[in-house]
Amino acid sequence: MGKDIKERSTKELKRKIKAAIIILVICWSAVIVSIIITLSYGKSPFILGSTAGILGLFVATIAMWIGMKKGREEIARREQNK
Repeated sequence: MGKDIKERSTKELKRKIKAAIIILVICWSAVIVSIIITLSYGKSPFILGSTAGILGLFVATIAMWIGMKKGREEIARREQNK
């Protein structure tokens, strides 16, 4: 999110929050599907690479949640000041 949150328009903030939610849903769905496929073939889902990928996605999820929270707070503050 290149610009500071306060410099973005409210419409742009809402669009970025929706995009972040969509990205999180797609990424976590892909992880769940890959685990289901791995389990259906009878292999352990805890392969080193997949574990590292899940941990990385978890960290990215936390960062995106923090950004979405700040964006929502800024939108609420703007709507309150109207």
